[in-house]
Amino acid sequence: MPTEKIYSYDPSTSMFALVETYNFEYDSKTNPLQFTSEASVLGMPNYYSSNNTSKINHVAASPANNFVSNITFTYNNSNRPLTSNSVTGTTTTTTTYTYQ
Repeated sequence: MPTEKIYSYDPSTSMFALVETYNFEYDSKTNPLQFTSEASVLGMPNYYSSNNTSKINHVAASPANNFVSNITFTYNNSNRPLTSNSVTGTTTTTTTYTYQ
């Protein structure tokens, strides 16, 4: 499972502290928007993989800020997403994909 860890630097202690961790799970279908090399520089962790993100588990330094996002997709005949629904807590976000 790919993981992204975010640290902050505390100049008073000259140490880094873990602020949050993102764990990603992916499906086996084609991600239509891939920035596999550039994603980390652009701060776009959802685009690290050539597959679609299906789950994000966020673990924060403060447990009150933890969350899990589950993403489900419908696909076209080329195994590319037509729609996605991302559910985080009580919030659902729907995305429609179009191709030219």
